Amino acid sequence: MVTRVLTAVVALAVVLPVIIWGEFWGLAGLVALLMLLAVHEFSQFIPVPRSSTLIVADMGAALLMYGAVFFAVDSLPVVMAAVVMALFVVHLVGYRDMGTAGQALAGSLASLLYAPLLLAFLPLIRLENGGLDWIFFLMLVTWAGDTGAYLAGRAIGRHKLYAAVSPKKTIEGALGGVVAAVGVSFLARATFFDELTVVECLVLAPIVDIAGVVGDLAESLMKRSAGVKDSGKIFPGHGGVLDRIDSLLFSAPVLYGYILWK
Repeated sequence: MVTRVLTAVVALAVVLPVIIWGEFWGLAGLVALLMLLAVHEFSQFIPVPRSSTLIVADMGAALLMYGAVFFAVDSLPVVMAAVVMALFVVHLVGYRDMGTAGQALAGSLASLLYAPLLLAFLPLIRLENGGLDWIFFLMLVTWAGDTGAYLAGRAIGRHKLYAAVSPKKTIEGALGGVVAAVGVSFLARATFFDELTVVECLVLAPIVDIAGVVGDLAESLMKRSAGVKDSGKIFPGHGGVLDRIDSLLFSAPVLYGYILWK
């Protein structure tokens, strides 16, 4: 527990200044680093051995697509098509086991669409009006929901939420997470985000929290399928990058969609 807390404190000490004073470019750079680490971690979920050359190709492809989101948004479909075709070529040249080539290629394409695409919504949120406030709202709701679910699950959890994927998660815990998400959204409204409405606290916060729960279950599904406990070891006591951002991967696109709709 002490290791987990110390790691969290150090991570916040690094991340918060980047988010607050780094503005869009600071956050975009941080997200790019997390994305590359996440793509590397994703490689262990692919059920066939792959060379470092193929993993580096995945990381390069992900970076190109991520950059296209901001620098060539009008040409994004063309860039993505080019990246997909390039991955096919790389596997044609660099993968020799024809019995598992399809699985390796499918894993590369999945790694392109998972963390790189979904993480790109974080800097996009930062670009919107009140973007910094929305980023903090997203982080608070997602992490408060996760903490509330953990505490409620340990205290009163009885009914499994999805035992085949995540045996420790319970329905009572999930409901506790929703309550925590709503509570922290009202706290945000009272302290730094006065433009947040009561309806958004009561409706948007639970939706964002639930999206985060689905994101957590999605990563758990991949880990269980691959037979691994954690996606990595970069954060002592916490696991890998994907273990820390799995909820944000789903909650960020949901929040961005709401901001556009609003």
